[in-house]
Amino acid sequence: MRRRSCRWGCCSRGWEGRFSYGCCSGCAVFELDRVSWSGRLTEVSLQWLPGQQVALIGPNGAGKSSLLQVLAGQQVPDRGQIRLNGRPLSAYSAMAQARWRAWLPQAGDTVAPLTGEQLLHLGQMPDVAVAPERLAEVVETLELAALLPRPLMQLSGGERQRLHLGRVLVQVWAQPRDHPRALLLDEALASLDIRHRMRLLAALARWCACGELALVWSSHDLNEAFAHSTRVWLMQAGRLIAAGETAQVMTEKSLSQVFQWPIERVETPKGPVLRAKHA
Repeated sequence: MRRRSCRWGCCSRGWEGRFSYGCCSGCAVFELDRVSWSGRLTEVSLQWLPGQQVALIGPNGAGKSSLLQVLAGQQVPDRGQIRLNGRPLSAYSAMAQARWRAWLPQAGDTVAPLTGEQLLHLGQMPDVAVAPERLAEVVETLELAALLPRPLMQLSGGERQRLHLGRVLVQVWAQPRDHPRALLLDEALASLDIRHRMRLLAALARWCACGELALVWSSHDLNEAFAHSTRVWLMQAGRLIAAGETAQVMTEKSLSQVFQWPIERVETPKGPVLRAKHA
């Protein structure tokens, strides 16, 4: 099979382009092969490639947070294999994993005795400085300037969440430029107001579109997932039911089956809208 080239150089090292994504298996940020964990995940297999903006959806208890924890290296599967950049995830130290991916869990908000600026800079790598223009872009995107000098205890929950999002973005941009940067967000946008959600989603889409970022974010907002993702992972009862392009996965039939409620797709002048039917 003909070899291909990619910006990360893995294709030039001799991997063969076997997948329809237009890239080789060596380019995958993460690959899961029949991963099971603690009764919460069952034989999950998937690929996550640079530039993909993936929405992770499913009902409560579907395994979304469990999948993100496994990808983040916070939980070790009982069975199956996880590969990061073609190597077993277990071969990476915690620091090495942090150089490849940033993760913001769904954990409850904590108020440490820090200022906003101190929290933001917790995302810095000890030996890699974030370019000043990248730091400025994070601050501008999330509108953090007014929050930086203030103690966290004086901020609202949504304001603190914006700083936590800024922290993981700083971690992303502190990662080396010679490999993909990966970001895992577990319902991290839920406490943001509409203005800051839309500003962040637009920036994430821009970074993914130019291949600088690979994103997986879980959400219960189906319309947001439909509008702001290029691919979707649909989960139910610990299993990956479907993974593919957004419009192909988020059909009326598949969503109605997984959420056990009739969901219809309504065409509007501004595009399709997903709507739950009345009982």
